[in-house]
Amino acid sequence: MPDPLYDSIRVEHVGKVFVTAGGRVLDGKRYTIESTCLMTFYNYPHDKQVCNVPIYFAGGEIARWQLPPVWMKTDSEISMSLQHVRSMFHINHVEYLSYIGSNANPEETCIYQKRLCDYAGSESCYLTDLKCTEAENRNNSLCIKCNNFGGKCSSGNTANCSSVIEKVDPVVLYFSVLEIRFKLTRRLGYHFLQTYIPSVSVVGMSWVSFWIDPASAPARTGLGVTTVLTMVTLSGKVKPAPDLNYIRAIDVWLLGCKLFVILALLEYACVNFTVSSQKREEMLVNVPKPPSTTERKSEVTHSPQEEHGNETTWNDRLVEVGRKLGPCRLDHVSRVLFPAAFVVFVCSYFVAYIY
Repeated sequence: MPDPLYDSIRVEHVGKVFVTAGGRVLDGKRYTIESTCLMTFYNYPHDKQVCNVPIYFAGGEIARWQLPPVWMKTDSEISMSLQHVRSMFHINHVEYLSYIGSNANPEETCIYQKRLCDYAGSESCYLTDLKCTEAENRNNSLCIKCNNFGGKCSSGNTANCSSVIEKVDPVVLYFSVLEIRFKLTRRLGYHFLQTYIPSVSVVGMSWVSFWIDPASAPARTGLGVTTVLTMVTLSGKVKPAPDLNYIRAIDVWLLGCKLFVILALLEYACVNFTVSSQKREEMLVNVPKPPSTTERKSEVTHSPQEEHGNETTWNDRLVEVGRKLGPCRLDHVSRVLFPAAFVVFVCSYFVAYIY
């Protein structure tokens, strides 16, 4: 039995070689493979990944997946003890195939075995309170299923590879390959509890300032600054990504939430500026002026528009808008506008990155 070619593999013999009454030689080996998976994180944490584990065989041997020994309770060529699997991913499908490959003639690659196994229902093995490794539970129907879970498998289309199989030789110009593909979906429970729910709560808390009296500057300013700093802290708690040259979905979410809390703080800056401008105008109106001084000034004073060439400054525009809306009116509009805009953002985010 040839050993597979792999960069990181450890081989262990399981028991001794023995011969059955029918003359069949049984030799068991355990292979421990450490494999890396190339992932993309555009949709993180809503990403779906496909991890390939190719196992190359040299020496002119033809390898293929076969049903496990009779003492394993499964109808699939590959089975897992799911309670031993602890991962941040959920296994959707397991695909395994056998093919003949060639580095010299890659166009002659031929797949002669292909099976796809649906792992729907595997979540029950994680949610159960039973410890299927204990002797008292090994005869339980659920534990029998979870200890040898193989899913529901169906065969895929394959080609007639007889002509290519004949070319397999010990020189390794042509070789057989066993490949496993794990199709995974990331679990979202951790991210909802640690990122989404806290960030939504902070954004909602920033809207409380719209119901606070504009005259209470310390209260509204303190609330706005606190929410901004809290969002910065939440952003730092997100697991750092490797050096990527693109933006992840979680980055878009956190940037959007930061923008909303900052805009809520800037809204009070506009309200406060409008209130101060109105008070200043009222004070100027109520100040009595001598008639003679007024008359003399009226003869020589020009309007601001004439002095600046009919140009209106940003301050004048802001004061005019504030005068039309009023500080209370601006708060009333924000009470509806901010939640509505945030709902649109949330819906757009989940539609874009999930569907």
